[in-house]
Amino acid sequence: KVFVDGKEETVLNLSNSETVSDRTVYTKTGLSKWNHTIRIESEDAIENIGFKVYKRPIIVACVGDSITDGVGNIGGKYIFSWPAQLQKRLGSGYYVVDCGHNGSTTEGIFGFSQGKTALKLNADIFINALYTNDKEPNYKDNPTKFKNNYKNTMDRLSASSPGARIYVAVPPCGNTRNVD
Repeated sequence: KVFVDGKEETVLNLSNSETVSDRTVYTKTGLSKWNHTIRIESEDAIENIGFKVYKRPIIVACVGDSITDGVGNIGGKYIFSWPAQLQKRLGSGYYVVDCGHNGSTTEGIFGFSQGKTALKLNADIFINALYTNDKEPNYKDNPTKFKNNYKNTMDRLSASSPGARIYVAVPPCGNTRNVD
């Protein structure tokens, strides 16, 4: 019997008159993100059994504006942007995707290919760094509009990848006008 997360998935008959190696007898796909348990039960002793669990890298989508996109970095935005630096620090178990677009706001990010990509990634983690351009004059006198757009952005990210963790990053630079 094969159990995944405590639920019996199938009963396999592994009887064979000859020894067979490297044969796949069960596959499970479509599991939700994060941790799972696998249990195998048998009435008879099972010799020389092995299994492999293939795991894709953890996908981190960095959503933002020109600061995320790395515009203005000397030496190339793809090398020195903060998503590129994050990829270096996290290593090969992670796949960091720069979904930043110059000039983006919480209202417009999903109109750009980078925002559309963020919604299609099935990301495990989002880092939302949209904020700086929302502090410009079009939102200064309408903080409710910013709050609604920000909530909509967070809701769309959450709906695109149920179970994803979403972090908010406030850029360390930009103008200092209060939006509330």
